[in-house]
Amino acid sequence: TGGIAARRWRILITESVDIEYVTVAELSVRATIGGPNQCTGGTPIASDSYQPGWNELKACDGSNSTQWAKDRRYGAEGWLGYYFAVPVECLQVAITSDNGGFAGHAEPKDFSIQYSADGATWVTSWSVTGSIGWSYGETRVFTKP
Repeated sequence: TGGIAARRWRILITESVDIEYVTVAELSVRATIGGPNQCTGGTPIASDSYQPGWNELKACDGSNSTQWAKDRRYGAEGWLGYYFAVPVECLQVAITSDNGGFAGHAEPKDFSIQYSADGATWVTSWSVTGSIGWSYGETRVFTKP
């Protein structure tokens, strides 16, 4: 198991492949390796979004023809996550890149998987760096070391 159960999990993105934007078509949080997506019955959350049509709801709607996007020109860091109805563990996250409909490759490159008890204080569970070379619509799975 992932060891920590929390109601709030997020990916804090510190760098993206594109310098101006970051996008995520789908975000999944898994309690077990290869397990089901737990992002149901709660609420997608994010630091902000590029425009209303690119909001966090789009990253948890089951479609990679829609996506969450953040304009990094107005604040480099951004985050995307999920507020669960009950505490869950997170051993894996799966991120699907957009289908090319945004502004080219703007996938997360360097990010941390974090949890919070209160939504104000966040604790890093693990981090990923150097995730480059994405294909459009590609899903990458990241497992807690």
